[in-house]
Amino acid sequence: NGTWFKSVYECLPFLALCCHYTQKQVDLDLNQNVGETRVAACGVIIFDDRKRILCGVEPPGKPRAGILALPCGKKDPGESDIETAVRETKEEARVKIDPEKIRLYKTFRFGRYDCRLFATINTDTTTWTSHDDNLLSLKFRTVEEIKAFGEDGIAEAIKQCFDGDKFDPKIFEMTGPVFFVNNTAPEQETMGGSSS
Repeated sequence: NGTWFKSVYECLPFLALCCHYTQKQVDLDLNQNVGETRVAACGVIIFDDRKRILCGVEPPGKPRAGILALPCGKKDPGESDIETAVRETKEEARVKIDPEKIRLYKTFRFGRYDCRLFATINTDTTTWTSHDDNLLSLKFRTVEEIKAFGEDGIAEAIKQCFDGDKFDPKIFEMTGPVFFVNNTAPEQETMGGSSS
């Protein structure tokens, strides 16, 4: 007789309102204290002297369980980009890094938000205690080992490290210190400046 349809129809404005507020909360959660840049997540590319990248598999229970990923995650309230990168690396890779020795690699768009990646060589790291967010099968991997996971088995942050069939050589360049003004990273020059 159509009464069930009328009940659903009367609920539509309420459902739309709930969806609107849920999306606003997601936006707030992802965009805390990041000024105009809308940086929502940060991570670190840790490489070794053989130019392999440290990555591991997201554990069960995580949204991206089974995906090969870098230590990378969402910003907490009040954190700077570097603080987020250092914390996520400690939590996910069991590695404590010196914030003075990590360098900006790139900022990339992921959905409606930006993710900022930093880089450091393994000699700048020390081991740390385990954490619930630890990546599994954590080890230094070559391009071939990473690509063996397949296109759908690799997190977007790792895909940003590729330049065709190899790692982007810019990852392994040592750059000058990172200075932020209003949470915006300027372009960096290679250490030693340009030759003249």
